[in-house]
Amino acid sequence: MTLEQSALNEKTSCFKVICITLIVIRSSMEKRNPLMTATTLRLVESAKLAEAERIFKLLSNPTRLQMLKLLEQQVLNVSKLSELLGVEQSVVSHQLALLRKHQLVSAKRVGKANYYQLDDPHIIAVIDAMLAHADHVARGKQHGQ
Repeated sequence: MTLEQSALNEKTSCFKVICITLIVIRSSMEKRNPLMTATTLRLVESAKLAEAERIFKLLSNPTRLQMLKLLEQQVLNVSKLSELLGVEQSVVSHQLALLRKHQLVSAKRVGKANYYQLDDPHIIAVIDAMLAHADHVARGKQHGQ
């Protein structure tokens, strides 16, 4: 073995020892501090957050929430939604336009009327989770009670 090969082997061994030492130190630190993990924390993209904010604002309106819950059950036109909700047809049309813009509902023309349906059924899971949480808060209960 040449002197260069010997030096290279020594450097490689040294590097391996340093790496193993760092791994042991990190492992020891993680055991003492459970908040320290090997995963990298990531923020949500700004564009996604902005759209989520707009959708949550849409869901903060009781009339729109009721519309979505009704459309979960059945395809309806503006006239029937207006009757069920007890609000003017112009109000229903305006609210549906907002929901359509954010792809929560879609419309199908039948004769002279537009019939609306959920365009994004998993939004109901979000609404149901929000309503369940609101129920906990309203009853003054902790989660799981």
